[in-house]
Amino acid sequence: MILASFPQVEGPTSVEQPATGRLDRTPISSHARTRLEEERLLFERTDGTSTSPVVLRFGMVYGRGILMIEAARWLARRRLLCVWRSRRSTTCCQRRTSCARSKWPSSSTRVRGIYHIGDDQPVSIQEFLDQACRVWGYRRPFRVPFPLIYAAACFCELRRDDRGDAGSTDARLRGGWGRVPHWGNTDRARKELIPELILPTLQSGLSTL
Repeated sequence: MILASFPQVEGPTSVEQPATGRLDRTPISSHARTRLEEERLLFERTDGTSTSPVVLRFGMVYGRGILMIEAARWLARRRLLCVWRSRRSTTCCQRRTSCARSKWPSSSTRVRGIYHIGDDQPVSIQEFLDQACRVWGYRRPFRVPFPLIYAAACFCELRRDDRGDAGSTDARLRGGWGRVPHWGNTDRARKELIPELILPTLQSGLSTL
């Protein structure tokens, strides 16, 4: 049984102190706390059974067709794309990598536990968006204070509520979640899953945007 998750479930982490597959941390956002509880339940309920629990903690998945990436492209085309000023390290994961990892373990009886999936080099959200806009041919995002982005998220929620649209994730929570620095130790995934990535860095994966 495979559960897709993300390294933010261990709270703020870094290259120096990466996420390592712990289940006893207290993450910041409610989204991450909920996903961490799902991980715990998976291991609790499969303990002593023939089911092999697998948690794949993906970095920020990018590529054509990814909802948040396409939303950023839409905003950049209209010169509306903004990002906060403070830089935080982020684990990226090209879409082809995430798809390969999410399918492969189901055919193996040796795979069990938590695996962090991501690129070889950390980047910041600002660096990612700057490079993406360069590839798309648009100007780089405006740097604005985070409270302004938070206010815009509140406005989007109000518009959504007025229209009666259902939203699976609160817009304000997405903003706060995106500011949490995260980096997962991928050593185990490289050893037990696929040892070499097709597109190991953002620079090598930019053409897929």
